[in-house]
Amino acid sequence: MDPKSLYLLEYPKILARLKSYAAFSASEALASSLRPTANLEKARALQQQTREARYLLTLSASLSFQGAEDLRPLVERAKHGETLEASELLALRNTLVISREARRILEAHAQEVPLLSDLGESLSEGLGLVDAINKSISERGEVLDSASEALGHIRSEMKVTHSRLMERM
Repeated sequence: MDPKSLYLLEYPKILARLKSYAAFSASEALASSLRPTANLEKARALQQQTREARYLLTLSASLSFQGAEDLRPLVERAKHGETLEASELLALRNTLVISREARRILEAHAQEVPLLSDLGESLSEGLGLVDAINKSISERGEVLDSASEALGHIRSEMKVTHSRLMERM
């Protein structure tokens, strides 16, 4: 569809309204990239996905991506060997937990929402990574003694040394 027709149909306003419902930047970017299709099968499939999503919202009020973050920048940095900050690891963990919950809801309602359930299979459960972050980083973003055996040992030694020093004073 040509840009003039989209403008006359107020498509930019429709997209703006849709983007206002986006829970995080990645979903907002997806909404921005939507364009009408001339392919009838694709249009019907997209309409069916929309019907399923609306129906799913009536079944499960707990389905939400609120609080999720776009992990692509973090993944790119990690791929290049950069160290992620504790707050970034917590954001990663929170997003993986949201993803896992969404996947479970979609699996539970696979009969009612088959197209969305198929999409949900690609959602990560974050198994292992969520546990590793929970073991290593506190909710306040502090590195825990349990992050590594060596760190736990060093901090334990520091506490003993500090205690002995305080006794001598």
